[in-house]
Amino acid sequence: MNKLLSNVALSLVSVRGRAQKLSIDRYSMGEVMTLVCIACLVLLAAMRQRQVVAQSQNYSLTRGSIANGGVGGATHSAGGVYTVQGAIGQPLAGALTANSYTIDGGFWHKRHFITGTDTYEPNNDCQHATTIPVDGTVQQHGFEVTNDNDWVTFNTVAGANYLVEASRALTSTADVVMAVYSDCNTLSDTKAYTYTPEIRLEFAAPKTGPLWLKLTNQDPAVAGAKVRYALSVRALDASPAPTASALIVVAGRLKRDDTIQANIYHVTDEVYQLFRQQGYGDDRIYYLAPDLDHRATDVTVDALATADNLHYAITEWAKSQVGAQGALTLYLMDHGDRGKFYLDGVNGETVTPAQLDQWLSEVESANPNSKVNVIVEMCYAGSFIKAATPLSKAGRVIIASTSDNFVAWASAQGAIFSDYLLASLQRKSSLGVSFTRAREAALAYHREQSPWLDANGNGEANETADFEIANRRGFDFPGTFTELWPPHIAEVEGPSAIVNQQGTMRATVLDDQGIRHVWALIYPPDYMAPTTSDALVNDEADERVTKLGLTRRSGDLYSATFFGFNQAGSYRILIYAEDDDNLQTPPVAITVDHQVSRVFLPLVAQE
Repeated sequence: MNKLLSNVALSLVSVRGRAQKLSIDRYSMGEVMTLVCIACLVLLAAMRQRQVVAQSQNYSLTRGSIANGGVGGATHSAGGVYTVQGAIGQPLAGALTANSYTIDGGFWHKRHFITGTDTYEPNNDCQHATTIPVDGTVQQHGFEVTNDNDWVTFNTVAGANYLVEASRALTSTADVVMAVYSDCNTLSDTKAYTYTPEIRLEFAAPKTGPLWLKLTNQDPAVAGAKVRYALSVRALDASPAPTASALIVVAGRLKRDDTIQANIYHVTDEVYQLFRQQGYGDDRIYYLAPDLDHRATDVTVDALATADNLHYAITEWAKSQVGAQGALTLYLMDHGDRGKFYLDGVNGETVTPAQLDQWLSEVESANPNSKVNVIVEMCYAGSFIKAATPLSKAGRVIIASTSDNFVAWASAQGAIFSDYLLASLQRKSSLGVSFTRAREAALAYHREQSPWLDANGNGEANETADFEIANRRGFDFPGTFTELWPPHIAEVEGPSAIVNQQGTMRATVLDDQGIRHVWALIYPPDYMAPTTSDALVNDEADERVTKLGLTRRSGDLYSATFFGFNQAGSYRILIYAEDDDNLQTPPVAITVDHQVSRVFLPLVAQE
């Protein structure tokens, strides 16, 4: 009897999930009998739960369900491209999916919503058009079903200038066509390009009141969750020049005879010239460089790049230049280390985030409504956001060309991130949109370089709120926008076969003017990106990386044969194009897997 009770007690302990091993010897007979009674009650309750009929007095409630989730009748509703099916009861309910949408049925234990990648749907006609602000706010739309179209509307003031942009990520297959309507039935203009999948339209509003945009895909049969585009509308300032704003641009130096010094000057000169094109006079630009004799077209160096001169430029010169509602932009370009920017490494001149934060605070205190933009192009640039005393602060937009723990890359003439940032700003895209384009290009070039944006001052990069703020900053002067389009690589094809270490790659490249050249950077399987460096990394000077020009064959087709597939593994190939306007397309990456053939000869032994 004791043995039987011992087994029952131990079984019950096991059922209740006790971790420790128990012995019957620790319990009295009364305690064991109590456990046995509890076990019997548990068994009786389990048997009772198995009954499918619950009776109370003369009533009974039986379990039931509507077969097939209740499809048909009142549980089935359709309209346009959408269908909703309902279900009653959890046992037969579940997830209903189609395209990019999911509906969970049954009695839900948490909040469920119809989900899709385009949260502005349905907006398939003029009456259901999505309202978009005219402050540069970016909305993410998509062509998720075939023959899809998106309608948006915004209010205009007669004679005011507006800029509409529809851009797409490098991974998107959207090719946007835009029609402008003065009312739901009157077509005013149509924009569609054969040389780019994006849309840009600057115009003066013909009336005061709403306008409508209808956006479709060039090929209406191309649809899905990845056929995405970003849309923004921005009212442009009618003032003739930025009379309350200022630019400080700094070209630094790490060492003498630096092979990257020409790249540094290329970027800072481009910054200077860009702001001149946007209405900034020389009196509103302060240029610091390690060489007072540096000369470039329409560029004047004001002082040597020292901490004292930068301190003066911010706390005295800029304080007197920046007025109410004005902006101060500080562009730093050089080599750097974590939490340190080299103004002139030869002479021991550096600046830290804490110093810049203190100096910029003086400008902000003197002009409480001013805006501050800081762009840091250097290795470990994100450390200026993640420093113990960071640059991040409400009212400031801080852009770093890479994270706090990784290097940044130089381009053939400048720097990868800055090249694409400045090209986008030149086309009058907002600071947020320009950052997004430059970030995509940097990641496509080397996924280790991840640029950061902090615009809400909390020290956390690339949050939604950061983009919302940065999308509302940029050059806002009508008439300064020129119709410049970078090349568009529409298609890339890797080698169909590799024979005798040879393989041919092809690219289809489009442009509105003319293509200057197309080339490829070829990274062998044993290439490893550097993880530490206080200098910008230049792949085109790396002997491991091959630069190969592609030759135009016919029409828009370019090709080249590479004779160096001599390693087993995956080759990473980046295809670039540059047009006659000196604009580059973001690189398109392909991977070529190659298995080196081996020849085994018979072993011959001499007897």
